Amino acid sequence: MRRKQEIHLQPGNFGRSVEVRVITRNADGDVDFEALPLTFEKFEPNQEWRAPVLEMDRDAAQSLMDELWRMGYRPERGHVTASQIAATEKHLDDMRAIVSKLVKVELPT
Repeated sequence: MRRKQEIHLQPGNFGRSVEVRVITRNADGDVDFEALPLTFEKFEPNQEWRAPVLEMDRDAAQSLMDELWRMGYRPERGHVTASQIAATEKHLDDMRAIVSKLVKVELPT
């Protein structure tokens, strides 16, 4: 049986960091496992990569993105959402209407 992974985030260190908790739930929806803190080991030159720290299914990855968004994290500049594009287009339409009235010129639509 595949367990449902969940990632929970909350502000840490007075908002200067993000605390990450990873749990799994069983078929009844009860928490049955909790991930422990990571440990780091020295990586030697020419060393082969070890297993990934975490492998998550698509739902868990989406949950992580949703949690980051809920906390106010957004993609860096250059990544624009559909709602931002729509807002910009609406703003440009408004500006065109203002110019059209001030200059008394009918602009193409």
